Amino acid sequence: MSSCRLIVTTECPRECAYCCNNHKHILDQINWINGIGDLPDFSHIVVTGGEPLLRTDHTNWVVNQIRRSQPDAKLFLQTSIFNPDLTDHYYLLQFFAGITFSLHREADDVDMKRFRRVQNYLADRDDYSRRLWVHKEINQDVPLFYGAWDRIHIELDQPDGECIFPENTLFGLMP
Repeated sequence: MSSCRLIVTTECPRECAYCCNNHKHILDQINWINGIGDLPDFSHIVVTGGEPLLRTDHTNWVVNQIRRSQPDAKLFLQTSIFNPDLTDHYYLLQFFAGITFSLHREADDVDMKRFRRVQNYLADRDDYSRRLWVHKEINQDVPLFYGAWDRIHIELDQPDGECIFPENTLFGLMP
């Protein structure tokens, strides 16, 4: 197998109605595992949630377990709250080959301030895969910094049934 999404937590501060993780058919696809040792070998692992940076201690532990059991796997982080000014976020990012940062429809001024700091930080990271996901109906202006992103997706909600994952590529870590 080449890649998977690993849900390390179901906790999220946003509770967006349009989140793929709220769709029954997605929840039914999750292969729940008791530990990282139960995860099949993958070349790429996307660490996601919920929001994996709500509990950086847990996410750091998961990442270290993956690095021990699958040292050749490239890790990617999917988040909406990464803050390069926080030491634990900054430290954790070194273990990832890339990031997908999301701006949600409900983004507020605090989110946008964080977004600008993230762009400043990522603009100099040519060694990194940098993807941005922006909800099409965001209620804020989105100033994009040249060179900060490799790929930008601007989309509406993903209705149930349109958020599809290849068979046996969605895993959830039991709490």
